[in-house]
Amino acid sequence: MSFTPPMFGSAGGLPLGSNSYFWNLQIPTGFAGYDDGIVIRNRENSINVSARVTIPSVISTGTHYNVVGKIRGYVDPEKTVIISGHYDTVMDGGFCDNGAGTAGVLELAKTFTDAVQQGLFRPTYTLLFIAFTGEELGLAGSTNYIAQHKINMTNIKAVINLDCIGSDDFYVSQTDPVNGFDLDQVVLQAAADLGINAQTEPSQGDSDHAPFIDPAWANSMYFACWGIDAQITDAQPVQASACLFSYPLVYSAKWSLGTPGWIHTSWDNSTSTTTLNWVEIVDLVNHIKIAALATIRVSPNAPELPRNVAVTGITPYKNVVGQNYTTRINVIVQNQGGYAEYVNITIYANSTAISTLYNTQVPGSTLSTFTILWNASSFIMGTYVISMDVWLLPHETNTTDNTFISATQVHVGIPGDVSSVNSGVYDGTVNMRDIAYMILLFNTKSTSSNWNPNADVNDDDTVNMRDISIAIVDFNKHE
Repeated sequence: MSFTPPMFGSAGGLPLGSNSYFWNLQIPTGFAGYDDGIVIRNRENSINVSARVTIPSVISTGTHYNVVGKIRGYVDPEKTVIISGHYDTVMDGGFCDNGAGTAGVLELAKTFTDAVQQGLFRPTYTLLFIAFTGEELGLAGSTNYIAQHKINMTNIKAVINLDCIGSDDFYVSQTDPVNGFDLDQVVLQAAADLGINAQTEPSQGDSDHAPFIDPAWANSMYFACWGIDAQITDAQPVQASACLFSYPLVYSAKWSLGTPGWIHTSWDNSTSTTTLNWVEIVDLVNHIKIAALATIRVSPNAPELPRNVAVTGITPYKNVVGQNYTTRINVIVQNQGGYAEYVNITIYANSTAISTLYNTQVPGSTLSTFTILWNASSFIMGTYVISMDVWLLPHETNTTDNTFISATQVHVGIPGDVSSVNSGVYDGTVNMRDIAYMILLFNTKSTSSNWNPNADVNDDDTVNMRDISIAIVDFNKHE
């Protein structure tokens, strides 16, 4: 084995189990390679040989996270398709295992997001893009995901897991037919339609798709590795779960395939893969294309429906707000299309943006009301026209109803100057008329029949001494 670098196992960081005693004792571990051994052997008969071995290490614990992105489905958003890969690795660069799979998940997330934003694709089901942690440590990330989302397992249509893609030959793990399709056959047909060779192999039991297929087995494995019961033995299995991978992966594959792979070694890096013609860009791109086409066929494009969102109302909570205080503004958006949309909404006071609500969901064929908080601290005193824009959707044809101007103007003035607003004449002075008005409404709340939000200076839905105190502090002040 002199031609190979040392190989690292997955179990080195496990806190429990038969292979983890180095961790338990907090002993840094290293290795002497074949070349080091040759140097020592050639010198041992001529000189005294000694070596100083330094192993920088940090032994600690901390929380690891799964990273999840979502594109909401247009027809049945409660159903999900998971596109996944694990981002952790062993003591090496992890270029193929599993930088390649993680890159594939990110590229698919970007590509599908761009397609949705351009109106080219609307997935029938919700697409979840998940970078799992802890795959090398006993499928910890996917097992914990199932534990956290066990109630939603019946809604998972398929799991397409990318692990060690980009090597020479493409494989997909075998699946059983379920819900009208067989996932491995969907993947094989996608490869064939793209002109890429592909074949199946019995289910890979050592990647993040496996806990979805057999949660009880994953629960046992997790307990053996971590001594923790994940409590997923009763989770609903997802039979349409497949691993997309490639050969060769390990250097022992040399004897059966003619070329070695180098995962779990120091040669699993971008430089070595190029030098050894092992994981190549063209193969990586092809394998991601297969995953993309398979995803589209599992969650097909929803039928084309008109896209149109309109602003139908904007109502300030008050028509006077004290400078340095806040008020609320209610806005109503109508989605006149059939599918849920995610829109950006900007509210203005005159030409100055008060707030922008980004990526706000408005279900199809419904009215949605949103409340924003306007902090008037940075606005000079004066009267403001409140308006609102809903940003245009891609391919939205009716653009005349995306803007709305409120009929109610809001005056930013001295805190406590509230009484004259009700007569329609703003006097710009805090005096006894204002205090008397608040006393008249004392202890009224937003549910009171004689409620007037203008008297609620600090915007806490009650007129009380806190509001009167503000007026006393500003007594006899003028704009």
